[in-house]
Amino acid sequence: TAMTDCEYGELSCEVCAEGCELLPGLTSYCGDGTRDEANGEECDGEPDCDETCKVPEPGAALSAATATLVILALRRRRASRPECYRGRHRARAGE
Repeated sequence: TAMTDCEYGELSCEVCAEGCELLPGLTSYCGDGTRDEANGEECDGEPDCDETCKVPEPGAALSAATATLVILALRRRRASRPECYRGRHRARAGE
């Protein structure tokens, strides 16, 4: 029996065809544009697909850089209005 498939994840390989002739094998890997559910791929090339061919959980796509920017923005906001962030809003005289 001739082998035609490479191991999952290999970008290329040679396989033994009829008469033990070495030929390029058929590949399957994350990023080839074809979903391979048998090897755990949830997606492959779709817009919401991550680099491991999984669909990220909602909110998981928030990168560390984005999270840092959000934290810095919140700190600036607190610094500009500290009276609003001390447990409760304290009205100033005349408000």
